[in-house]
Amino acid sequence: MLNFNAFKEELHATLDSVLDQAETLQATAEDPVELDRAWILNKMNDQMAQNIYVLEPGAMQIALGLGHLHKLPRELRDLVYGYAIVDGNVAIVRASKQTNKEASELVFQKGIYRLALGFSNRIINPPLGHSLAENIQNLNIRVNARNFFIDGLDKYLPILHQFDGSTIQRKNCVMTIECCPFFSGIDASQVVRALEDLTGFERVILELDLEWGGEAWSDTMYDIQKDQIWGRIDRAFLHFQELLEPTLGTGHYGFDTEGQRLAFHPRT
Repeated sequence: MLNFNAFKEELHATLDSVLDQAETLQATAEDPVELDRAWILNKMNDQMAQNIYVLEPGAMQIALGLGHLHKLPRELRDLVYGYAIVDGNVAIVRASKQTNKEASELVFQKGIYRLALGFSNRIINPPLGHSLAENIQNLNIRVNARNFFIDGLDKYLPILHQFDGSTIQRKNCVMTIECCPFFSGIDASQVVRALEDLTGFERVILELDLEWGGEAWSDTMYDIQKDQIWGRIDRAFLHFQELLEPTLGTGHYGFDTEGQRLAFHPRT
């Protein structure tokens, strides 16, 4: 039974031998040399050491440790783990005992877990066990509030509740709410209320992502439309502020080129 590297090396050696023979023919020929498919395949067949190659299963190679990751120094492996967790991919820590040890030591201390709510089956949230949740420092939540009902809450809100409590000190929790500016109201209270107990974060931030049919707001919008939209934004943030201030402390409203946000600093 061969591992993949040994199999690859043997095929490379076979191909090199066939190329050497072709080069010899070409070097001594006075006329153009035609090498058809049959000639090439026959030469490959003559050079191969065995008729059947049996490769180790991939799972066996992973279980032995780091797989191809062992070729990288530890600092580069840490970068690989980091990119994985920033994308919300926690499966890497279950690849082997070694990756579990290394990734858990570093990645979840600096990484970001991303949770999407209200996107039906278009976005699948990676599973997150309690032991891993204890080490995650940053949480990004994106909520689709374009519809009256935000689906998937019964399935995914329990993931969010794994971050409740103040016993573990964390860094940032950012919730971005996607909504249409023309709805009569902007209400995601059922999700926002789940932030009440995230008192262990250094900052909890609420953002609104307002869309105009997926494009930038029209320059031809009437003033009365703009006033109505800003009125809805103000009422939404005021409502969120009233919900969260009793546990997260004073909320600070901000507005700049990146949008509107309401920030809390529970640990201060």
